[in-house]
Amino acid sequence: MSTSTQFMLATAGALLFGAFGYFVLPGILEKVDRPSAVADSMVHSATTGVSTAVPTAAGLSPLDEPLPAATSKLQRTSLAELTGAGSHVASGTVMVIAVGSTTYIRYERLETANGPDMHVYLSKNLTANSSGVDLGPIKTTSGNVNYEIPAQTTVEEYSYVLMWSKSYGVLFNYAKIW
Repeated sequence: MSTSTQFMLATAGALLFGAFGYFVLPGILEKVDRPSAVADSMVHSATTGVSTAVPTAAGLSPLDEPLPAATSKLQRTSLAELTGAGSHVASGTVMVIAVGSTTYIRYERLETANGPDMHVYLSKNLTANSSGVDLGPIKTTSGNVNYEIPAQTTVEEYSYVLMWSKSYGVLFNYAKIW
């Protein structure tokens, strides 16, 4: 590994080897999928002397979940393209599907950046606020994945599906489903 191809940023005991995807806290070495997700906070800490870095949820492997069971009774009610937000690149398809009385959000061919404390939300707008429905932490940043919508939720009341960083209050991607 050539020293001319790597850079090192040291702040408050933390190091980021950006070109190679390693995030280091004292005593911890963690490989992250997209070090750029923490780069902004690392630059902030370098200029202010205060470390605000939060490691991304590393270790998410590509996922290929099958369609929910009973696909002969499957009803697709919405289909939308995934759109990245701000500088976050994302692609794939988002569907609302129903199997019997259970409804799911399904991502197909998902590709998105990872970030700290990422969750999937149903929302009436492009923010994850108290009027939205948290479907849980993201399961993957790549592949096909299902998120069950709670039974008491009227999905048609929500216009968007979001991937949102709860730690930073940042939208990573969205799909307009209605």
